[in-house]
Amino acid sequence: MLHELSAGMPCVYPACAFEVSLLAEMVRGGLFVPGFSPDSGDHIGLEVDGEMREFCVYRVRGEFHCEEVGVVRPRKLRYSEEELTMHTLSRARFYECVAKDLGVTGQVIDLGHGLWEVGRKRLPGRDSSKVIFIEAGVPTAVLELTLMRDPFMTLCLLHHGKPPMHDWHSDKTLFRGVIEVRDGRYASDVFEDLSASQRESSSATRIELEELPPKLWICGEEFKLPISPEGIPTDGCRYLAYLFDHGDKPITCWDLYFALRPEEKEKIGGPGWSDEIIDEQGKLDFKKQLQVAQAELSEAELDPSMPADELEQARDKVHELQEQRAKLFGKAGRSRQIVEGDRGKARQRVRKALKLVIDKVKSQDSATGAALGESLGEGDQVTFRPPPDWRL
Repeated sequence: MLHELSAGMPCVYPACAFEVSLLAEMVRGGLFVPGFSPDSGDHIGLEVDGEMREFCVYRVRGEFHCEEVGVVRPRKLRYSEEELTMHTLSRARFYECVAKDLGVTGQVIDLGHGLWEVGRKRLPGRDSSKVIFIEAGVPTAVLELTLMRDPFMTLCLLHHGKPPMHDWHSDKTLFRGVIEVRDGRYASDVFEDLSASQRESSSATRIELEELPPKLWICGEEFKLPISPEGIPTDGCRYLAYLFDHGDKPITCWDLYFALRPEEKEKIGGPGWSDEIIDEQGKLDFKKQLQVAQAELSEAELDPSMPADELEQARDKVHELQEQRAKLFGKAGRSRQIVEGDRGKARQRVRKALKLVIDKVKSQDSATGAALGESLGEGDQVTFRPPPDWRL
């Protein structure tokens, strides 16, 4: 199956090919979509003695006569219309199965030109990686342009058969792997090789947000991290994951706060909204601001050390935004100016979110939690400096 995937070309099999148990299971799983039988005079591929050969099809009294093409002594086969009904591979469904077998999470996305995002995977000791499968025949220029434009700095490129070639310079980290079929499942050594190479170093200390609840490993010891009422990792977990991915580079709480909210940072310094009709983008921006305020309130309600007056302020902010929403969208979308938060509030939010993570680790091991707190420091600037024996 893998060697049949070619950029821009449909993957089509006749029903008679599905007599093989594995292919039959793929049909039942919805990987193939049934179509129509070929027309008289069409050329199709048929597998004979384990080899794919080209045959010309002729319809004779409701039966298909197939004659091999391009050989001195052509073989002749006969099939019913049902046996030669063509089935087309659903690539999206197929790559979902590949992702499941490889342990890759996330949504399968068609990137075009024979390139498929299979999902995301956090490689041991490295940034979260986007996993891309490259079908045969993808032009080098297309591959280069796609990878250079991708926002991910770590990319895992999977292929089958002859590896795609490239000679361009890139500041991205690229890993290559071959997908094979083993015991009826898709597998690649690339993830196992990376895990083995990191097992004695940074793999012993890592953070994993794709699990529920999210988890932190320190020197091989597992710690559960907090989760929001919505069932997702808290902002504190996301801040810590960002710091894991960016080493010991110092970053202000302001920049850390907006590193997870780039769309909000673009609005900082602007005049806000005036007494004009809110366009669709304005409505989306307001809804996003309300969602952020609601998420911050959830964080505050989870923090047992949150002062009562600050918790009340968070509730008041959500209440005010909800009232504004009712007024704004109840009067043909007219608005008044909305002011962004200042740097002091960003520092408080980031530090409180990180403290919730530290306290969660402390509840499981007080010494490790204290060490995590010391590694994050205090104040407006965050420089993640874990103890040397964590081997991060």
